[in-house]
Amino acid sequence: MARRKKKNNNSASYVFIAICVILIIVVAIAIAVKLGQNGPGPDVTSTPSATATSSVTSTATTAPTSTDETPAPSESLEVTPIPSIQQATLEVPEDKIFAVHLTVTSFEDDPDSYVQIFDDSFGLLEPDDTDYTDVRLMVFITDYRGNSRISRFDNTDVTLRISKFMLDGVPTELEELSQVSIRVDGAQNLHLSWAGKTVRIDAEGTGESGITTEHEGFSISVSANPLGLVNKSDYQH
Repeated sequence: MARRKKKNNNSASYVFIAICVILIIVVAIAIAVKLGQNGPGPDVTSTPSATATSSVTSTATTAPTSTDETPAPSESLEVTPIPSIQQATLEVPEDKIFAVHLTVTSFEDDPDSYVQIFDDSFGLLEPDDTDYTDVRLMVFITDYRGNSRISRFDNTDVTLRISKFMLDGVPTELEELSQVSIRVDGAQNLHLSWAGKTVRIDAEGTGESGITTEHEGFSISVSANPLGLVNKSDYQH
């Protein structure tokens, strides 16, 4: 009886070992299959790249080209062209002066107080001792009373000051309206800025001539007339 039992035990051991070996082999085969499925094939890296390129090319090819919805850049530039000559400031020759006549009015006159220092042709009525060597711009100013004065500048982009306006028969200082800016562009047009507005006054004297604003029920106007280039020798004595 004792020998027979030992033989049975040995047989059971062999069976157990065989089962373990089989399980190990099965697990190894399963792992190998799994790794083979996850590993990259020979053309995996090239296929997505080719697909992406094809997609981009297709999108670019089939993109809408109608100009009805999206205007071409040339069309938008044609809407508001700004000639470069109007952006530049006028360069005045050394023997010339650019002249401007500026008129300030509140539509009231005081003829008794007229004081003129230039005539209707903008010639000086009195001898002038000014050195005009560096003068490039002369602004002949006629004010609300018909008085006249001249402002001289060494460039053609300037700001000048209006000290008073005639309101209801009384000369009145208005600080908010005291600054007047004038720029002469390369085409000899005036760009007048005053009372928060800017207008372009062309060299031919057509179109805009000035700016009018309202102040406490009073209408006040600043207008400008480009006289063009004049000879410096006509004023230098």
